[in-house]
Order: sequence, then structure tokens, then C-alpha cells
Amino acid sequence: MGFWFDDISTEWKQHINLSESAWIIILDDIKNFYSTEKEESFSGFLNRIFRNFYQMANATISLRLKEREEELLKLYSSKEFENVNSDVISTIVYKHLDVYENSLIEAAKSYKSGHGEKFRINKENLDLLRESQEDEYYEGNAGKYLKAIFEEYAEKPTYVREQIFFYEIIDKIQTAIANQRKLKITLNDKITVKEDKTYNRKFYVSPYKIEQDFTKTYNYLIGYSSEIDRDDETEKPCCFRISRINKINIQNSMGAKISKEKGKELDNLLLERTVMFMSSDPIDIVIKFTDKGLESFRRQLYMRPRIYTIDKNDKHVYTFRCSEIQAINYFFKFGWDANVISPIELHEKIKLRYQRSFMTYDGVSKEEIINGEK
Repeated sequence: MGFWFDDISTEWKQHINLSESAWIIILDDIKNFYSTEKEESFSGFLNRIFRNFYQMANATISLRLKEREEELLKLYSSKEFENVNSDVISTIVYKHLDVYENSLIEAAKSYKSGHGEKFRINKENLDLLRESQEDEYYEGNAGKYLKAIFEEYAEKPTYVREQIFFYEIIDKIQTAIANQRKLKITLNDKITVKEDKTYNRKFYVSPYKIEQDFTKTYNYLIGYSSEIDRDDETEKPCCFRISRINKINIQNSMGAKISKEKGKELDNLLLERTVMFMSSDPIDIVIKFTDKGLESFRRQLYMRPRIYTIDKNDKHVYTFRCSEIQAINYFFKFGWDANVISPIELHEKIKLRYQRSFMTYDGVSKEEIINGEK
């Protein structure tokens, strides 16, 4: 059983033909999921997706059939069917499995052709393929099986593909939540200190759950955290994007039970601030819209502040309750159609951004702008 490869091979160059849409998504994910260009690897990415995804993929037909058989046998072993002849039950189960098997095979064969590329299969995945029971469903052709795996992956929504790529990180988070243990995480974000030295930010985290943003694009770790090597060790509500986590370890000696009250606090913050800006304190921000600005505000939902009131005397003036960073990210694109009235500090920050953009388009370099401001 299993696909054939040279028994002495520790690496194998495999040709796969994927649809154009699958290639576009995979190449985009390589850019988006690796934290730096230096880390990006075509073969490394495909190996990682296969390793993390094959057990849950419908393309792995033998596992899906075994799983469905166990479900059906468990169902028909319940009291409701105790008087049904066992031969009848067996016939029903295996008739169902035949139909299910054919549907899985047809789905695996249904993907369109596009163009072919070669990638190197690493030893770990070679061993998995050698031991696989999928060869009978794919005519002994590993390329056809891999195509079905990667095409199925590419059809998943972005946040699910991110969960597959970052499976090890998410698995540790879920294990820590189940066992009520703290996590120690290191972020990819670096902080500059004196003499232009940088260091990675590290946190102890009491994990609560994993949440997606409004557009179901990114996954976030929600919980309470304290930054390591800081004077203030107080735990605060936190939100870390999964793709920004560089290292993660479960601290088995450190408990992390989140009470119902604390959990409710986090759920309320998620509703009020949205997941992307949960860690930022909200302030009152007054915006005056033009007619076009109001139209854009009604249409553009991504990152839009949820909590606001409308001035009784001027329907173009809104007061938002959100963080400064959310206001900048959302309203900056409105240009002159959304003017920040208060706080004045935010008004000046956005004004400075527009001035810098104008100077850049007027031929002034970034260095000249910074030196001029100094």
C-alpha cells in the first residue's frame, strides 16, 4: 500500500498541475503567511500545507470513509435500532458508504487543470505518502492526490487557510485553553530602543479563545496578558493576531483560569471595540462628514466603529466611541469628506499624514520630510 517513491530518497521532486485560481491563492498565501521575504519558500509552504491538512481533507478518502463508517455504526448501535436485523444494518451502512465514496472520488477528480510546477517533497511527507492508503483512489499517482489536497485547501476561506498554515500555534493555544495554562509568546513585531537596537516583545498570556475579524480574514488570540521584562506586571485584556506570533510555549507550571466575569468582560470588549482594536482604549472622536462622506460611511463596513451618536442639530456630525488607531485606519481614506473636529491631537495627526503624502507626491523624499520636521 502507498504511493511509490525511490526507497532511498529523502527528498523527491514532484510535478503537480493546479488550476489557475488555486495557484493565485497559494502564491498570495506564501506572501501573506510568512513574516519576512527571507522565510518565503514555495516547497516549504506546500510541504507544510500537506502535513497540516491531509488528515482533515476530504481528498484523503480512506480517512473520511473510516470516519463515516464509525459514525454510522455508532448511530445504528443505539437503542432505537436494537430490534433491527444486524445484516440489514450492515447493508444500509455499506450502501451509504458506497455512495459517499463515489462522491469523494468525483469531487477529487473535478478540479480543473491549469499549469504544472515542481516542488520538493520533504522526507516527512514522503514517508506519509509511502504509508498512505490513497493510492487506490488516485491510480497510484501521488501528483493527483496532492492536486486534490491543494485544490481543496485553496477553496477554503482565508481564515481557515491561515488556521491550516499556523496549525502548530493554534494547537498549542487550544491545548493551553483546555488545560487552563499560561502561554509565553514572542511577537514578530520589534521595538526600537536606544542606539537603534531592537528586541522582540514577549508576553505571558492567559488565553480565552481564538476569534476571527469581521471579514473572516485573520485569526486572533484573545485573553489577558502582561508584557515580560516590564515594571507593570498587571494582566490586561489583549488581542494578538496569530500570524504575528513568532514563538509560543505552554507554561505548564503557570495556571491561567479565566473566570466567567473575566470572560464576559472580554466578550463585551469584542462587541464594543471589534477584535482588531480590542487592546486599544476608546475615546470620543467627533467627525463632520460631507454628503459623500456620509454615503461612504454607510457603505464601507470594514474597520468601521460600531458605537456612535448623531448630533441632533447637524446630521453631518457624528461622535464615535473608538480607539485613535481605529479612527485613523478607517477615516483616513475619506480625505476631505470626513473632517476630525475633536480631539485636536487626532486632527493634527491626520493633517500631518495628509501633508506628508502631498509632499511625497510633490517630489520630496521621506528623509527630507523627516529632517524638515526635526
